Amino acid sequence: MYLKELRIEGFKSFGKSAVLSFPTAITAIVGPNGSGKSNVAEAFRFVMGEQSMKSMRGKRGEDLLFNGGTGANRANRAKVSIVFDNTEQLLNSSFDEVSVSRTVYRNGTNEYAINGTQVRHRDVVELLAKANIGSTGHHIISQGEADRILHASNEERKEILEDGLGLKLLQYRRIEAEKKLRRAQANIAETDLILRETTPHLRHLKRQVERYEKSKKIREELLHLYAVYLAYETTYLATARCAAEEEYDTLQERISGITKAITKEKKKAVSEQQVAEMGKQEKSLSDALRAVRDKRDVASREIGRLEGERAALQRLTKDAKSEPIDREALRRLYKEVQHRFMTADEYGAVITYALQQLQAMLGRKSAVQQEAEKQLAHLQKKQEAVQEQMSALQKEEQQYACAQEALHTRKEQEIAVARQSEKNELALITEKNTFEQTLAEARHTLAVLREDEENIQREMTEGAVLIGSAINNYKSVVVPQEAQDEDREKQKERRRLLERKKIELETIGAGGDNEEIYTEYQRVSERVAFLQTEKKDLLHSMQDCEEGIKTIQKEVETRFKAGVQAISAEFGKLFTILFGGGRATIAIEKRTVAKEGEEPEMRVGVAVQVALPHKKISALEQLSGGERALVSIALLFAISQVTPPPFLILDETDAALDEANSRRYGDMIESLAKQSQLILITHNRETMHRAGALYGVTMGSTGLSALLSVQFDEAVRVAK
Repeated sequence: MYLKELRIEGFKSFGKSAVLSFPTAITAIVGPNGSGKSNVAEAFRFVMGEQSMKSMRGKRGEDLLFNGGTGANRANRAKVSIVFDNTEQLLNSSFDEVSVSRTVYRNGTNEYAINGTQVRHRDVVELLAKANIGSTGHHIISQGEADRILHASNEERKEILEDGLGLKLLQYRRIEAEKKLRRAQANIAETDLILRETTPHLRHLKRQVERYEKSKKIREELLHLYAVYLAYETTYLATARCAAEEEYDTLQERISGITKAITKEKKKAVSEQQVAEMGKQEKSLSDALRAVRDKRDVASREIGRLEGERAALQRLTKDAKSEPIDREALRRLYKEVQHRFMTADEYGAVITYALQQLQAMLGRKSAVQQEAEKQLAHLQKKQEAVQEQMSALQKEEQQYACAQEALHTRKEQEIAVARQSEKNELALITEKNTFEQTLAEARHTLAVLREDEENIQREMTEGAVLIGSAINNYKSVVVPQEAQDEDREKQKERRRLLERKKIELETIGAGGDNEEIYTEYQRVSERVAFLQTEKKDLLHSMQDCEEGIKTIQKEVETRFKAGVQAISAEFGKLFTILFGGGRATIAIEKRTVAKEGEEPEMRVGVAVQVALPHKKISALEQLSGGERALVSIALLFAISQVTPPPFLILDETDAALDEANSRRYGDMIESLAKQSQLILITHNRETMHRAGALYGVTMGSTGLSALLSVQFDEAVRVAK
């Protein structure tokens, strides 16, 4: 047996899990109307990939789920699994047992699985098609559809027969080949479009590349020129900058030293304020010296006067008589002598006069002598005091004179030092100016060198645009030591040659993106070559597809023609058995259909012709319901005889048969069961009698379908 088991869970009226095993060649499923036995046939359709909800008596996926009943909740999903015995490799699988399942959820989502592995709907259909099993067709005949093959048009009947003859797989292959052919044609069209768009671009790139090739040689020359020029220039600039910076630093140090020396010399110079201060000090000392000398002269005159008075008094004392001296006369004499002393140029005459007068007065009076002696003693003391004052003044005069001489000497020295410092400062300023001029020249040299360095950087940037990163190759060029002292005119000549090459390169349109253009050309060339190769491959693929389609079509036509002839022969035999005579055939019919504005189309179909015994009819529409059922059964069974399916499901196809025809129907079932496994849904007792196992479907008040099973062979053994 190929079909081992059918498991139903939550599908329509089967709210609880139900398992049907098929251990015999014929299994009958019976039950009252409305019990859900036809749901078994629909479960087969469902699990084998039926997509038409109408064929399963529903409108939406939700209609396939158990909606609940008394004491039973509705199901959230419906799952049907079918198990095949694959020991004879009926199915294209390495497993000895193959399980196919389909699950639908209330949101309409479907899931398919083969041996528990989730797959696509297409995978299930292809797997079953290779074993001549499908969701619809000759091997599942539902209630009320037995005569569908008679109601169908010739073209539709042709499709049913193709399905029955096992040509479905070839048709799948042809459809796949046609899809592949259309994809190849679309790819060729797309390839041609890309080639038409790409070829002009490739030609443009080719011209660009030719210009690039021309510029490549110039760039190589330019690269060499740049390397030499930059190497010499950077070496020169580095050396010159180092020397200039060294000279600049040396000059700054010299100028700094001279500036410090100038500052030092300026400190040696005497300021005008210092000169004025020393002048004031000198004048002060001169004034003080003059004042001391005046005081000394006064003291000297006072001493002379006192000595004169002493001498006069001494003579007066010596020559005086006993006569008293007239005080008034003496006072007058004193005033007179004093007056002469103050106005006279010579003090000696005044003193002599005074002494003579005193001597005269003393000689006359003794009282005068006494008085003179007293005055003489007084004058002696006064003279001693004036003499001490005179000594002090002389000492002070000497001090002021020494200070004045020292100040004058210091002033002359300071002035001499200041004059020498001014000379030194002037010489240092002259030297500093010379160095500053040289420093300015060094600074200008550094500025020129910096400008040259900036120019060389700009040159390197410009060169990088023309020759890329290879501009840095100059670093590997070794510049000889003696070249550092070469004439700059040689470097200028290198510069002029470099500029000419740059102009030459720019003239032919070469730029920094040439490498990108070359890369783009290579890429587009490879792309065009790939597209051309792909087009050739696609053309070969198209040729293979066309040849494959022709081969498949030829095989389909050959097998279909042979199948129709075989089915027609079997149909005639079964028809004669069922009707007790008569004649029935099927034949391929071709007709041309022409629509307005379109070319005529050749359509192929299958026509059915029957001739009942003892009754003349001209069309199938003239058959009664029972006759139509018998004709349909004869034709379907004929198909099954020519290409026996692994199993056949008949859903009350015997409902319209009377007792005699039921016996003939039963005989045909037993004959057919020798080649195919049969699952019969029936009310017919004759049909039940032919079954080896019987399933009863019941439905109680809960609204759930339940199964009861009986295997007759086992029951007989138990009974015995």
